[in-house]
Amino acid sequence: MPFDGHLAAGMTIVEASDAGQRTIEHIGALQQACAKDPVALRPPARGAEPSTAPIEIDRAKCEETLRHLVRNGTWLTPTIGGPGQGNPRARAFNLALVAMAARAQVRLLPGTDWPGGGYWRGDYGTFERSPQDDLAGMVEAGLSPLDALRIGTLNPAILLDMRDQLGQVKAGFLADLVVLDADPLLDIQNLKRVFAVVANGRLVDAAMRQKVIADELAARKPAANQ
Repeated sequence: MPFDGHLAAGMTIVEASDAGQRTIEHIGALQQACAKDPVALRPPARGAEPSTAPIEIDRAKCEETLRHLVRNGTWLTPTIGGPGQGNPRARAFNLALVAMAARAQVRLLPGTDWPGGGYWRGDYGTFERSPQDDLAGMVEAGLSPLDALRIGTLNPAILLDMRDQLGQVKAGFLADLVVLDADPLLDIQNLKRVFAVVANGRLVDAAMRQKVIADELAARKPAANQ
């Protein structure tokens, strides 16, 4: 049975990979293995000025960790959010880790829960554009827009062993499409310019899509207030 999810408390990313965990969610799982001084990852003490010094990378240890993930076939979902999101110091560190992971050929996946803080309360207000932001963040880290699009479309099909049904626009494949108003290869932010969605072969135009989203958010609102 495939096992996917967050890194368990008290376990390193290498230990999880060796134990057979197929996917590991969030860049934090890799941060501890790559920071030269893990103390630098901690938030400042109450009342203390936050540090502006870059978080240094232990490149030898980080590269060996990434090679370990590749050998085990472990996938990583960085969930770093879009350009400019989050603490600038931590973001620079995270972008460097994503770039290193991509160069090492770790298989990456797009995250769906940035910033994630309210998800446990049923607050899905930021969900609509979170995957697009995550792919834009990967481009900010140095990946090409085409690489990012493959991470968002082909990689999930490979992970789920559904390459004969998903990941391509091709006769006989599932008719699940996002139709855009502009070319994402020219600007990855064009992923947000959604013209229409085709789900299970059914066209969902802009008006219908907005209604579906509004109805869903309204239905979740009581849960968010609990």
